[in-house]
Formats: sequence, C-alpha cells, structure tokens
Amino acid sequence: MVRQDTVSSLLSAAFVLVLLLSMSTIAIARNEATQLDRDFFNHHNRHFSYRDPSETIPSRQRTEAAIEADNFFWFAFNNGRYDLIDQVLNALVGAYLIDPEDPLTAGHIGSTHLWRLSEQSRLDDIPPTITDSVIIARKYLRRSVDLFPNAIFLGQLGGLTILEGQTDFNDARTKDGFKVLTQSILDWPEFNLLTPGFLFSRIFPPGNQIYKQSLEMQWQNYELCVGEKINRDDPDFTPFLTRETLEGRKRVCWNSDKAPHNLEGFFMNMGDMLVKAGDWNTAQKIYANARVIPGYSTWKYRSELEERIINAPLNVSRFNAAPDGSTGAYKPVLSAESYSCAVCHQK
Repeated sequence: MVRQDTVSSLLSAAFVLVLLLSMSTIAIARNEATQLDRDFFNHHNRHFSYRDPSETIPSRQRTEAAIEADNFFWFAFNNGRYDLIDQVLNALVGAYLIDPEDPLTAGHIGSTHLWRLSEQSRLDDIPPTITDSVIIARKYLRRSVDLFPNAIFLGQLGGLTILEGQTDFNDARTKDGFKVLTQSILDWPEFNLLTPGFLFSRIFPPGNQIYKQSLEMQWQNYELCVGEKINRDDPDFTPFLTRETLEGRKRVCWNSDKAPHNLEGFFMNMGDMLVKAGDWNTAQKIYANARVIPGYSTWKYRSELEERIINAPLNVSRFNAAPDGSTGAYKPVLSAESYSCAVCHQK
C-alpha cells in the first residue's frame, strides 16, 4: 500500500495502495460501513496537505539519523528489497527514538510495516505474527498524522484501521477505518481514489456493490487525472501524455522518482479489476495504455502485463476462483501478488 502527491493518484496506490493486500483472507466490512461517496473528487479539505510528506514537514531541523533512515527506506523500496525490511525498520525506529516528534520518520515506519503486509506472499512461510505489523503500523501512522496531518499517511491509516477492525471482529473500529479512508479520499482524491479498488479487488466478488463502487472510483481517478470525461469504450491514454506535470496536486498521476512506474501499475490494477468483473475486452484496452508510457520498456513487470492482455478471457474465471484451487485454476489479481508494491515503485 506507497506514492507521491500529484492530483491524480493514478497510482496512489502506490503505497496505499499497496498496503492492504494482507486482507485477502479476512472477510471484510459490513455494507453500512462502506458508504463511499462516488463524487469524492468534488470535495476538498482545508487542513490536509496535498503534497508529499517529505516536502511538507514542518520547518524544523531533522536529525542525521532520520535523513539516513529515510534514504535507506527509499533505496530498499525503490529496488524491491523486501529482504531489507528488518534493517530498514531498525534504522527508522532508531531515528524515531532520537526524535519522536518527526512526523516523516513515524510515517515511514508505518509504511514499511504496510509493505511487509502487502508483499507477504514473497515469504516461504507466512507467520501468524505478521499481523503484529497491523497494530504497529497503525500506531506510527496515527502518530505521524497527529504530528502533521497529511492525506497520504491518512489513507494508509484508514486502511490499517479497517484491517485491524476485521482482524479483531471489531465493527466499531472497522467503521472508524472507513471514515478515515473516506476522509483521505476527500482530502486528496487524485491520490487516494485508487485505494478502495486496490484494497477490495482481492476481497469481494465483482457482483458486490462495494466492488462495483471501487471499480467506478478507478474510472473517476483516471478522469480526474486527465481533467475530462473519457470514452470508457475506448479509453486510450495516448492523447493525454502531453498533460504530464511534476507540480501541483496532479503530479501523483504520473511517474516520478519515487514511483517510477506509477502509471503502468495503475493500468495493471484497473485492468485486473475489469477482468474480474467480466469486462475483459475493456480491460485489454486499459492494460494496453501502459505500453504508451515512456519508460515502459524498462518496466520489470511488463511481461506480466503482456501475459494479462493475452489471457484476459481466461483470467475472468481465474481471478474469481478460490485461492486454494477448489473452484478451478486460480490467479491472484495484482493487489494479491508478491510484487503489489514493486509494480509501481521498483526501478
């Protein structure tokens, strides 16, 4: 579930996105807790920053340990070094103990635990204790948001709160998580509209209203990023390439140093959601949008996307099959893959 701040989080997922993969085996929230307004992007919040937390932390001197730990975090995350997570956490927590008032350090501790949860399928054996990362991540993300409100970390906090509520069968906490997640979308829709789709695509069947609404949010995210309604029957991204920006709220809609393949990942995730919903023909067009993105040829996961284009009709049943194979051949959607974070963030 991690990305940067540009109005269209065409890959907001990026982190947030990314983060809630572990919910795959947990039955999720009640319908009454999922009233996510379909017009989130028409609202704006006065209090939350739309910028990358690393660019908006309060004017205060950071410790050398904090700066080094942040650099180490991004090195590991951008290189897909899941094996370095423990070392990254040691560096970040060490920096936090020196200066517990640093909101960026606290936020990155939470994000690293989310990364651990999101790509847990990389592990040969997934220990039950991995769920401890849910509680720890939520603690540090709450600390970060309390120190310096920011829509990016707020979205991650909302997802983790939902996950903790589901783990504990705590409906009140789950509902609180939905409220926080909803607020994060209101605060920065370009970044956080992706999150519900990324979160729920592996959990709900396509006929579920939550799934349908989350898929609609992917279309809204697309349109919000390009600044106009698109032809959903022929969603060609090519005409919008000249609208790329590295400034303002919409910069998160595009690839960046911290999310070098943000767009490619966005289109893979959205395509998977469409395939699971049975619309494999439109999904092939969404997938194909990744091909026009500069840098596609260097994307490590392009072969996975090309395979999805070819096998889109077959993947309708595979994406909907039970993970244990009891109902037929199974293939995980992107949010359940071992590269769910790396697909956007790995160089």
